[in-house]
Amino acid sequence: MSFIRGALITILGAVLFLSLFLLNTTLTLSWSMEYEALQPSIISVSDSLLTQYNLTQIIEENKGLIDLYCLEQENLYINEQGIELNIPCTILTSDTDTILNYTLTQLIDQIYYQEYNCTLLQCIQQEEKPLVLVSEKAQNFWQVKSYWLMLISLIILILMILIAKNKATPFFISGIMTIITAIPFSKIGPILNNSENPIVALISIFFSKSPSVFWTMLIVGIILILIGTAIKFLGLGAKITKIFTKKESEPETISKKDVKQIVKKEVEKQNKPKQKQPQKIKQKQTSKKQENNALPTKKELEEVLGKKKK
Repeated sequence: MSFIRGALITILGAVLFLSLFLLNTTLTLSWSMEYEALQPSIISVSDSLLTQYNLTQIIEENKGLIDLYCLEQENLYINEQGIELNIPCTILTSDTDTILNYTLTQLIDQIYYQEYNCTLLQCIQQEEKPLVLVSEKAQNFWQVKSYWLMLISLIILILMILIAKNKATPFFISGIMTIITAIPFSKIGPILNNSENPIVALISIFFSKSPSVFWTMLIVGIILILIGTAIKFLGLGAKITKIFTKKESEPETISKKDVKQIVKKEVEKQNKPKQKQPQKIKQKQTSKKQENNALPTKKELEEVLGKKKK
């Protein structure tokens, strides 16, 4: 039995490790795709890309044309691939940084809140819709996945508690696994952010919140270990067993009314034989008298025998 129990805990532990790692991944993607985190990340990456490809210098060189355009127009309207930008000339006639920040903010807003008539995976497969990866649709997708993985991890932990003989063991195992699976996320974000490769810089947008996930899961892991320690040293294992298992030896409660009925039945059972006994005795006495009357007396036998001799 102990071998089976150990094997089951090992299998559940392996599944829990995978579930926790995927949970950390989906949490990172979900938190990084929130608008408040996504906007500054894209602006930061865009600034480095604009500087790298000298786009800032191109805007400054064409500043005169922009000023001439704004003498006759109030704003600049752009409509490309479903993205609409309306930049006022009050912004266009400002400095280059103001133009870029305003344009990027408007661009991010439209990309993030754009409505898609396909699922996330279907949109990714379509070459004309790669920007869905940095949209609210993607954030909702990863958020739902993280909720499911949380539920799966919790169910596995409960199963381990039910199976384990020592109730502190599942908390130690889950706590240690939570910390181990979170360690890579403490480094992946900073490593990607420090890269000069433009592709890696774009990838870093999806992992901007990885340090937050690491610290959150580290705290969760420590709490689980503390719970296991409390169970081990405070003797709470028996109480947890009672919570998850039904008490078989618990006596049933009997009301006073039931007790009276039981006593009444027992009294009736004892009285019934006593009432029938005299009748049986009388029947036995009458049957004996009948038997005695049926048999001949001694005198009758002597008279019959005497007649036969004569």
